[in-house]
Amino acid sequence: MLEGPDADTSILVGITGDSPRQERFVSYQKLRLEGEQSPYMYVRVGIPVESVLSQANKQRIRDLSFFALALASALSLALFIGKRSIADRIDLLDRATKSLTNGDPHIRVSDIVKGSELGKLAKSFDIMAQQLASKEKLLVDKQLQLEEFNTSLEQRVADAVLGLRKMDQILISQNRQAAMGEMIGNIAHQWRQPLNTLGLIVQELQMTYGHDEFNKESLDASVKKSMELISHMSHTIDDFRNFFKPDKEKILFHVNQAIEKILSLVKLSFKNLSINIEVIGTDDAEIFGYAHEYSQVLLNILLNCKDAFEGSNIDGQRVVTITVSKEDNKSLVTVADNAGGIPEDIIDKIFDPYFTTKGPDKGTGIGLYMAKTIIEKNMGGRLTVRNTADGAEFRVEV
Repeated sequence: MLEGPDADTSILVGITGDSPRQERFVSYQKLRLEGEQSPYMYVRVGIPVESVLSQANKQRIRDLSFFALALASALSLALFIGKRSIADRIDLLDRATKSLTNGDPHIRVSDIVKGSELGKLAKSFDIMAQQLASKEKLLVDKQLQLEEFNTSLEQRVADAVLGLRKMDQILISQNRQAAMGEMIGNIAHQWRQPLNTLGLIVQELQMTYGHDEFNKESLDASVKKSMELISHMSHTIDDFRNFFKPDKEKILFHVNQAIEKILSLVKLSFKNLSINIEVIGTDDAEIFGYAHEYSQVLLNILLNCKDAFEGSNIDGQRVVTITVSKEDNKSLVTVADNAGGIPEDIIDKIFDPYFTTKGPDKGTGIGLYMAKTIIEKNMGGRLTVRNTADGAEFRVEV
């Protein structure tokens, strides 16, 4: 201490009066008067190490306990503040997002969630929700416009279909009228011979009256023959009237009977043009459909064949062959002629409306168009044409 520094602290063991192993913290300080080199006094203080450490440990425990309490309080406060400022606002944003996904674009959160990054997120959320609401309103408006357009379109389509049906009815009526004109000519042919015969019977009655040949038996025979001729002519009118009577509903009818009805009306006019009609096939094909319209189809095809012969220079026998059969549970009727066929440049057009190769005074160009319409649209069948080696062949499947 005498040679040492002016002040120092150290641990000493076995100081006088202590036990041999007791340790002390010993500090000393040299005191000098001003201007003196040698100290006039030494101050030394000693404190047992064990006592110091015990006091220090107690103080440390107190300090740690206070720190732990302060730390726990700070953590609790932080959790409380975090829950209030972060967790609750995140939960609010989560619930708002779920509401938005469930179809509520009018929810807003920026008035509740304010400040910090979550406040910015809330504002972005509100902007997105507002945009979605605008898009939804625009979508609703577009949907209403689409529904109005669909309603208007349906009405326009219905009006167009109605117009087409009216046009078809007009065309059918025109075709029927044209066919009626043709049939009146056929009736005139069929009536000419019976009328001539009736004229001869009347002349015979006049010539034999007052002679022995004139008696009740001859009179009865003449009257019977006259009534038969008149009955035949009456049936011709009935057939003509029934043929052009519009169909109101579908019925089950025999194809052969429809063909026989047509031939009874046109056979004589074909015979006058030296056209022979042959019917092949005995299949009793039946069709559920419009019998009169089907007969008009066959009539139009036969009249087309007759027109083909009139416009050709066939030197040999003129023949129209009608074949009746069944194919795939359908009735099949083919009408073929040997008039030379249809030119290839127009064969694809003959079913078009108002297409005709005849003059305006001889054809309207709607007969075959209406035939195809009746078979394919009204009766769900198929009408086609092709050229053969000798002429044209029409194929009617129903």
